[in-house]
Amino acid sequence: MAGTDVKSWMIGIDLGTANTRVAVFRNGVVEMIPDEDGRLSMPSCVSFNDHGRVIGSAAKSQLASNPLNTVYNVKSLLGLRMDDDKMQSTIKSVPFAIGESAGRPTVKVEYMGERKWLTVVEILSMILLRAKENAEVYLKSPVHGAFISIPPFFSTECRGAIVDAATIAGLKVAHTMPGPVAVAAFCSGLFGKGEENIVVFDLGAGRCNVALATIEEGIIEIKSMTGDNFLGGEDFLGRLVRARVHEFKTKWDKDLWVNKRAIQRLRTACEAAIRNLSSANEAHIDIDSLHERIDFHSTVTRSDFEYVCQDLFRATLDTIERALRDGKMDKGEVDRIVLVGGSSRIPKIQQLLSHYFGGKEVTKSVHPDEGEVSGLASEAAIFSGDTSSPCTWERLTLEVLPMSIGVEGVAGCMQKIIPRNATTPTKKSGYAILEKPTSFLHIYEGERARTIDCTKLASIDLRKLDLHNSWAKISSYDTREIELECTIEISRPQFRGLCTVKEKGGTKSVSAPLDKLGRLSNDDIERMMDDAARYKMVDDEERERNLARVSLDSRIGWLSELFYSLPSGPLAQRLQTSVEELRTFVDESDMTEIWKYRQPIQNLNDIELCMIRVRRGLPNRDSSLFDLQQFHYKLSSKTITPERQSALNEFRAIVDWLESSPQAEPSEYSVQLEQLVDIWERLDIANDQPGNEDDTTGSDPASDKQGKDTESNSQNVTQETSADESTVSGSTNPTPRQPRVQRAPDTETLESLFSRPFEASREPFTDSQFERISTFLRNDGNSAWSSVPRLYTVLRFINQLDAMEYFVANGITDIWFPFTNSTLPSALQPSVQCSFISVQRVVLSKGFKFEKDTERKHALFSQHEPLPFQVIGRLGRGAHGSVDKVMSIISHREYARKIFKKSRGLKRQDVKTFITELNVLKRVDHRHCVELLGSYSDPKHFALIMQPVGDHNLAEYYHKAKDSSDKISLMRSFFGCLANAMQYLHAANIRHRDIKPQNIIVKGERVLITDFGIAYNWENLTRGTTTADSGKTLVYASPEVVRVEARNESADVWSLGCVFLEMATVIKGETTSNMREVFHERSDSYAFHANRDGISAWISQLRGVAPTTDNVMLDWAASMLQHKASQRPTAGTLFDTIVTECARCDILFCGPCCMDEGSSVTDGEDDSHVWGEDDF
Repeated sequence: MAGTDVKSWMIGIDLGTANTRVAVFRNGVVEMIPDEDGRLSMPSCVSFNDHGRVIGSAAKSQLASNPLNTVYNVKSLLGLRMDDDKMQSTIKSVPFAIGESAGRPTVKVEYMGERKWLTVVEILSMILLRAKENAEVYLKSPVHGAFISIPPFFSTECRGAIVDAATIAGLKVAHTMPGPVAVAAFCSGLFGKGEENIVVFDLGAGRCNVALATIEEGIIEIKSMTGDNFLGGEDFLGRLVRARVHEFKTKWDKDLWVNKRAIQRLRTACEAAIRNLSSANEAHIDIDSLHERIDFHSTVTRSDFEYVCQDLFRATLDTIERALRDGKMDKGEVDRIVLVGGSSRIPKIQQLLSHYFGGKEVTKSVHPDEGEVSGLASEAAIFSGDTSSPCTWERLTLEVLPMSIGVEGVAGCMQKIIPRNATTPTKKSGYAILEKPTSFLHIYEGERARTIDCTKLASIDLRKLDLHNSWAKISSYDTREIELECTIEISRPQFRGLCTVKEKGGTKSVSAPLDKLGRLSNDDIERMMDDAARYKMVDDEERERNLARVSLDSRIGWLSELFYSLPSGPLAQRLQTSVEELRTFVDESDMTEIWKYRQPIQNLNDIELCMIRVRRGLPNRDSSLFDLQQFHYKLSSKTITPERQSALNEFRAIVDWLESSPQAEPSEYSVQLEQLVDIWERLDIANDQPGNEDDTTGSDPASDKQGKDTESNSQNVTQETSADESTVSGSTNPTPRQPRVQRAPDTETLESLFSRPFEASREPFTDSQFERISTFLRNDGNSAWSSVPRLYTVLRFINQLDAMEYFVANGITDIWFPFTNSTLPSALQPSVQCSFISVQRVVLSKGFKFEKDTERKHALFSQHEPLPFQVIGRLGRGAHGSVDKVMSIISHREYARKIFKKSRGLKRQDVKTFITELNVLKRVDHRHCVELLGSYSDPKHFALIMQPVGDHNLAEYYHKAKDSSDKISLMRSFFGCLANAMQYLHAANIRHRDIKPQNIIVKGERVLITDFGIAYNWENLTRGTTTADSGKTLVYASPEVVRVEARNESADVWSLGCVFLEMATVIKGETTSNMREVFHERSDSYAFHANRDGISAWISQLRGVAPTTDNVMLDWAASMLQHKASQRPTAGTLFDTIVTECARCDILFCGPCCMDEGSSVTDGEDDSHVWGEDDF
């Protein structure tokens, strides 16, 4: 919000392909916000290295030196798929690696020695976060929201990606406004109040966009918008680069494309040449040692550049013609042509536009780089209620829909309901015709005739309309059609859409939002926000480290020059030696931690002070002062033990005297020095060896991936632990630990918790205290507030209990903590939001933070710390521990807890079991696999906390589904979902090793795989190893497992095939008991591996049972139950087969959750030689 008395702002952000600009409307004018280098344009570039990451100009400077890890032009990847021509062209032209995950493009970088695949949304969020930080530094106030520019033809999915990126960056997006529309809005305040038709021509780095608008009396009516998402300055640059590569090959017969660093250097030089050609007739490209020590020199004339790009330049006019045609306006009716975008500076572009409009001069009163962001900033001010300027009093912008929205009609045709360029907000209805029964109606946006070429927005479940009765009524007629009435409503801001469908003449309807498909889930956003916080922490530390190093280096250089003015003597020599030692430290400290700079800086301060005193003629006192500071340095560099504490207190008294007696005589300094020498000799500090400090920390099995358990013993493990002590020690001879101060039991009354000064309450409350607060509120008759004791606590501390209703009305509970500016109710005043965020740390108890920890860090609870869970049931017992059903006392959610007891001493193998299973679960993140919430240790247990808790396991579900057609129908979808989960695991190099119905749970309509099996050593597998690989679950074990032979992921496919056959048996109306009886009669065994003939006989028997459309399930099971592992399908092939069958027969053998995404990962290679403990 604008205004000098308000501490929170809404800004405008022009998130460009090449550059990002930020502005704010303040004091009646638009102010451009500079980046940390003082530039008004920040490159949209992020570079990763061993120290961290850099963003903006610093990142762009690393394009040549670090091309593989410097990401740029990433916005152009939004909405692209790997098989798109534009994507393939981009992959070839950029040095960094581009991949795909879950249908979204990703980039590969090396960050601090670790390989990472980052999504486009994450990269954009980093750029937006830096833009937000620059604005907060400039405004000296928080920034809570923004208007962000987008290209006109951005799909709804791409708009959502920008919103998600902003949310991760801590920005609330008020509106995503097309860039040309923002320029038109800004122009309304520049031109006269009469009616004018303007064309906004926006030619940026990645896109060419055009808007046709009519402006009159502050009303900006957009007539049409159009654009070319694949035409911009980057394309011009690419043409020039390819021409110079060809020139290099012609001269030297060398291919530059093989040298990515050389291409990047050439690209930078060509970019500078194009910029120079805007004001000169020729530009020179001079690059030393471009490739194989060859210097490259080339001259580019303006005519040469125009020749290689002539077809692209003329293509920009096609965009204008489409805009005029869609807006039903002749080019002679256009009053102004406004140019914006960096590439609009090209003289040939301006010449072509002027000629196209009959010699009319183009308007250059709007800055090409600042027009969009200025319009965004002024629109943000209007949205915030800023009335400080007449240009914000009466302005109304009427936007249009960039693309048509419709439904999928007969034969996959696009049946448009709302045409593009319709003024928003709008609401229109149309009819969709169904020729055959179907379960879903699909909503699309786009201009192509067939929906396969358009973008899906949503799928509406028609099963809720009960259309089977309507189909039954018309079954006897030749024309089998049902008409559905579809109503689509588009509202502002952010073009939020809603589609409502009902049968023509009917009353029952179903609705679906049009802006959710392809968006990140809340969990993904929270995870990325946590990642962003970690990135920022590393950035801040690296920035502080660099500043400290640069400051230290510059001061050392300055002091070195002063030595020539000092009188010669021992003190001067010692000072010079100390400075040289500090210089050596700086030269060798590229990777030094920030804390190691603190003492050298303090030491340099002492040297500087001493040199100043020497120059003033006080050598004796300076000598004592310098020695005193040297003693201080050595003493503070040692670990402070209780024995040294009293000596340190004496030393501090000496320092206090020194600071308070700057004019003392040299003899007095000598007395203080003698006292310090006594301290030195008494403690014998000079003889202490470095590196012998007490090590008060141990190694935790959850955080030490190597285990470090070769020397641990059961006594180390059974020792009581706390939040500052480890669970398993890494040494057989641990060093003595410092005495710990135990927290006194909580004996305070409830009122005393709030009546004591706030400064005394900065330590977080305990979970038991919140239980007391909740009970107090409930007994006081306020049941609504009693469910949110943490919220009540924060609001009471900041004296804002009246705001409680804002939270309760929105259904916000304690589990929402910690809040950010984007998650707090918008109705709260910015000052209240700031106070809330600063105070909320007092409610983040250990139990609460454990449940909210998205990093899945291992937590430690001591004997006196209550666990945040209550056991409410037993789920089962395995080979290494039991599984309980627990309820969180924080959120009252139910979880599954697998515990490993250590009360009788923990064996090394049990520790290894816990570590291995923990690290396996940390790697699993799939909708059909149980999720690891976290892990913890207490004095008696190791524990894994997982979610969700299943309603039944699959074996129990067989009996539930026997008499329920709904459950049988749902079970059909389990085939594809389980195959998709198995494909994900194998692609991640994880084998389950124990697939069986008891390890598959059903939660509502979801099926999930749980209880991963573990084997320790692949090369030495025996029947002594664990789970299915050892034969302990022999019924579902594959033949090679039973024979203790080499096996790979196909062993999982066999076990899943057994489950498939059981599910098919139940769906066919038979029971698994009858199947096992057949097995036993033929082989005297119930195990699948011993019943090759029994499996074939049973499948043949089931084929004769109706319906025959389900026989395909038997085909899948038969292919998976091949005794030769090489003949079984991979999980990926199996999933593709199931999806194809769903489309062919219109039967849901796979849930929509997996159908929409398709095969999101590729098959993993057969890497049997690496399976095992080392993989974890």
